[in-house]
Amino acid sequence: MIKLLIHVVVFVAGLIASLALAASFRHPPSLQLAAAAAILAGLILFLPVRPGPLHVFAHEGAHWLVAKLFGRRTSNFTVGWNGGAVEVESPNVWIALAPYLLPLWVMLWLPWRILAHGELQQLIWSVIFGLLIGQHFAATWRCLAAASQPDFKVHGRFASANLVISGSLHGLLLALCFAGGDFLRALQLWWQALRSIAT
Repeated sequence: MIKLLIHVVVFVAGLIASLALAASFRHPPSLQLAAAAAILAGLILFLPVRPGPLHVFAHEGAHWLVAKLFGRRTSNFTVGWNGGAVEVESPNVWIALAPYLLPLWVMLWLPWRILAHGELQQLIWSVIFGLLIGQHFAATWRCLAAASQPDFKVHGRFASANLVISGSLHGLLLALCFAGGDFLRALQLWWQALRSIAT
């Protein structure tokens, strides 16, 4: 019962922090609107599409990368049309949920923002960024809906879904800040929102 209460508190705290971030936006610039529209378009476009090898590679790659960051041994990295796998020694919650909290293709596309000069290039970058996030959200939704997803069994389905949803809300709002080029502001708003729920 106490464990369930803790998860509910964490989820509510994440929701409050996300709403505080959303309230910080006043008149969103066109780049943020373009990214938001592309996220919605990507979600609609990719939701009915079964993930292929590129998504499977990114999914298993995120497991592998975070496992290496934690110093865990990995083996048997496989990718195919019908899924993939990577064996990890003693996976923790961050390794198990890495593909949902650290979308690999989005993270690889993010640094290219510094090369986007001029309105057209920034607009193109924002649209591709939004489509990648939309694809990530669509794939995440499919995984959350699948009762057999092994990633959520490592630390319990409710706790895992709680962390994924809260993390996705934060990630979405941070991504919109990044799309507008407000890198420091994104981190500042995130920190302020977290502090506001701690006091």
